[in-house]
Amino acid sequence: MSQEEEGPIPETRPEEGSPPLLEVADLRSWYHAPRRFLSPSRPPVRAVDGVSFSLHRGETLGLVGESGCGKSTLARSILHLIRPTGGRVLFDGVDVGTMDRRALRSLRRRAQIIFQDPFSSLNPRLRVGGALEEVLRVHGLAGSARARRERVRELLLMVGLQPDDAHRFPHQFSGGQCQRIGIARALAVEPDLLICDEPVSALDVSIRAQILNLLRRLQRELELACLFIAHDLGVVEHVSNRVAVMYLGRIVETGPMAEIFENPLHPYTRSLLASAPRLGAATPDGEGNRAWRVLAGEPPDPRAPPSGCPFHPRCPSPLRDVACEQVVPTLEPHGKARRVSCIKVETTSEDST
Repeated sequence: MSQEEEGPIPETRPEEGSPPLLEVADLRSWYHAPRRFLSPSRPPVRAVDGVSFSLHRGETLGLVGESGCGKSTLARSILHLIRPTGGRVLFDGVDVGTMDRRALRSLRRRAQIIFQDPFSSLNPRLRVGGALEEVLRVHGLAGSARARRERVRELLLMVGLQPDDAHRFPHQFSGGQCQRIGIARALAVEPDLLICDEPVSALDVSIRAQILNLLRRLQRELELACLFIAHDLGVVEHVSNRVAVMYLGRIVETGPMAEIFENPLHPYTRSLLASAPRLGAATPDGEGNRAWRVLAGEPPDPRAPPSGCPFHPRCPSPLRDVACEQVVPTLEPHGKARRVSCIKVETTSEDST
């Protein structure tokens, strides 16, 4: 049995009073469709529409939401792989928007992305060892050929593979093994931040836990900050210290993982939990997940979001009224560590303190 399969790994908590490694403030990324001849201009797609959060070293923030809510666009906007429309991203206190090309290259060494599809993220023409050595050469790490080969050996062992795997091509590996290679490639440059964009959604259920435990172990040992993106709340619960719930380009609830799962305050969060049954889970009324109504319908068009609360057309809460159609809620503090975007939050849950 590999080390990551031996059991749950203790969560890593950020040191109190330490400055955040990553700060995102009112970040917006809008897509403007090209205008056709003699046709009226179309409103932009508000993929990310005013997102703010912070992330400390050694902490994992789970970002969850339905497909199309803007999670992947947010990840790419943070590293300026997509140029944001507005807002600020501070990495280790430096504004990413003011960085030149050389500084951005240095940033992307310190902040790495692990992609959803492990096969498409690897060059099929390069052996695994060659792919990892290429990363080391590009960033000027492990200068000699011998040092690079030794570093490749260390990386493969670190992610649960064998040194001889360096001589094989990507197509000779399973999906889970390819994702381990992707993780090794991300770790080759010794980053401070990992952005995991749906890293296990393309894998078999039997392999997911192994990769998740591997990521948790590596985060603890290397003291990494991690932004973990997923639509599966069960996956997020397994790896996160804090959770941010995203809907239609905005964060609607954020807080400590345990509090979010034990006492969700926003109706959207409650609906997401209802669609992801968990053994032993119970709602405030004691009837388990059945008491939370599963979300119905499709998300609105991000080019024309609803007036008032963006979630109100699909909101299953019996407390929804005309005010929800008129008032645009903001992400407000609720208790010591929670923030919620809902004007009915005081009565959405039996325990709102």
